[in-house]
Amino acid sequence: FYPVVGWKIGDEVTYLAEGSAYDAGTVVFWGQKIGLYDDVSQTSDLAKSVLDSDGVYFVPAFSELQAPVNDSLAGYSFIGLTNRSTRAHMARALLESLAFRIKQMYEAILEGANFQLNYLRIDGGVSNNDFLVQLVADLTEHPVNRPKQRDMSCLGAAFLAGLAVGVWNSLEELEHLRYEDRVFSPCENWKNEYKEVILNWERAVHRCLSWYKEKM
Repeated sequence: FYPVVGWKIGDEVTYLAEGSAYDAGTVVFWGQKIGLYDDVSQTSDLAKSVLDSDGVYFVPAFSELQAPVNDSLAGYSFIGLTNRSTRAHMARALLESLAFRIKQMYEAILEGANFQLNYLRIDGGVSNNDFLVQLVADLTEHPVNRPKQRDMSCLGAAFLAGLAVGVWNSLEELEHLRYEDRVFSPCENWKNEYKEVILNWERAVHRCLSWYKEKM
């Protein structure tokens, strides 16, 4: 994780701690590209159609693995495929891998921060996926708030521009312009049910580390 300037209003500067995972959207659209589903909107229901991934794991490292793994040579991979594996198992493994990466970053920032996280918010295209957002809530044991407007980067830039030219006069006015779509509450015992799954996924990640260095 590294510090960045979030925004500056007058003399007041707000800093952020940023940890990146670049491949969320890429992973979902790649699944469509290779024929696992016809449209990304189908992925949530497809993942829910099976009880689990049946031992299939995906390592989302198209653009390396960022915090807290930080391996620029990591390879991406499906591990654990058998003759029982279906499109649904593979789609579920794709979505689970994204939630597991968020869990990694969540735990890393808790370990390195001297403050407590009070709530989680999610946005971006992948946040449309109910299965993924619910799993993030379950694994972090925190409610996850999803806004009606998913593209918060563009909206934030528009808010600050409007604030600068006088469309709005204060940050308090902007707070009332964020509309909540849904809050995903964590389900009891889900984290315990996923304990072994995550351990096996971490084993899969370990096998993919420094892959391209070894390949060379």
